[in-house]
Amino acid sequence: MATATAVQEFREAIKDVVALSERELRLFLLSLDFENVVATTNALEIFMPALVTEFGEVGAAVAVDFYDELRETSPAKNLKPYTAQMAEIPEQEAIQASVRWAVDPLWQAEQEPDRAISRLTEVHDRVVKAAPRNTIFESAQRDVSKALFARVPSGSKTCEFCLMLASRGAVYANAKSAGEAKKFHGHCDCQIIPMWDEDDYPEGYDPESLYNQYVDLQVSKQGH
Repeated sequence: MATATAVQEFREAIKDVVALSERELRLFLLSLDFENVVATTNALEIFMPALVTEFGEVGAAVAVDFYDELRETSPAKNLKPYTAQMAEIPEQEAIQASVRWAVDPLWQAEQEPDRAISRLTEVHDRVVKAAPRNTIFESAQRDVSKALFARVPSGSKTCEFCLMLASRGAVYANAKSAGEAKKFHGHCDCQIIPMWDEDDYPEGYDPESLYNQYVDLQVSKQGH
């Protein structure tokens, strides 16, 4: 079982990686002249993929250690030898497309630099976290002993979208289930937790309770 402590330590480790990377992003933003939109966009299209590669690889390495640790301590019996592998960083073209979306407010007649920065930090958070998340997903898919995973919310508040996905419980790491669960928004704190037994839910993870919370949200929306 993934203990609450292990999940929290993993979450904090990834959070620290993202924070260090965001610090580098904000320092770089201070060097840009937002009134020169073409130069700013071009600079970010070069800078962001390099930044994501550097810190995404650190996050992926953390995820490898986390996966292997949980596998070694799993109560599941007769697990075949297997070691997690780091996932690839999101493609440069995809990151650059997200950058162009983020800086769109700079291209408007009335520039909105604060909105552009907010979008950039949102994109940054999502793409840096993609490497460790994909490391868990892809390692579970390759695992010679059939692996499952659960999407475990963390933090003080969980959005409706994440509640819906988290309430599905433990699912096998096939292409369809992994594809559906790979959807994340910026600043999402959901953790992907591998397991090798349907009864081996992470400590504190209750999909039935999450489903009830999701239903309550739906009822509340209809009431308004």
